[in-house]
Amino acid sequence: MTEQEWLSATQLVSMLDYLRTSLGMQHSKKGRRKIRLFGCACCRSLLHLLEADHPGRLFLEGAERHADDLINKASWARAERAYYEWHSSMADRREGTMAIHSLGLTNAFEAAENAALYSRRILAEENQPAASVEQPQCCMLRHIFGNPFSTHSPGYLSATVVALAQSLYQVKHVALHCTMPCWKPAMQNWPTTSAMSSGTRKAAG
Repeated sequence: MTEQEWLSATQLVSMLDYLRTSLGMQHSKKGRRKIRLFGCACCRSLLHLLEADHPGRLFLEGAERHADDLINKASWARAERAYYEWHSSMADRREGTMAIHSLGLTNAFEAAENAALYSRRILAEENQPAASVEQPQCCMLRHIFGNPFSTHSPGYLSATVVALAQSLYQVKHVALHCTMPCWKPAMQNWPTTSAMSSGTRKAAG
């Protein structure tokens, strides 16, 4: 893939394949983090289809923290187990829940690819043309990974942008605790907002 092809690509599979095979991002901790967050972002486009107390919302939050190393493996394993047990018992096989279910896959690229695919399917069912759904996903992937052909550092991570990201993490954390009390036991070992802010600063740096 050339730089121009990367910048104009409209097929997600070709971009993911380039990151995985040509750049070896699956072997990079930074690459795995970014691709998992991409998968989470794809799932967030479906939240309007899930009930306010749907367990998938909290599992998505956990997947984001897992990508950022903000929860330990034991806490993440408990969250996975709780969501998978619920998913099996409820027999909820809507594309939205399947997309979120994919986030638990061990392989980061498989998780992201499946999440993107399921989200495209369900958005297409809302009468959105497939191309109009996949193109924004490609754009989002470019925003997350930047231009892999460029050696320049991004200049947009100003102190204001980082502070805004930290505040959004805090607000989201508080909102989930208030709206989903039934899942508090699964979250008991997750970090406080101050710990999350510290992790966000590290990630943004």
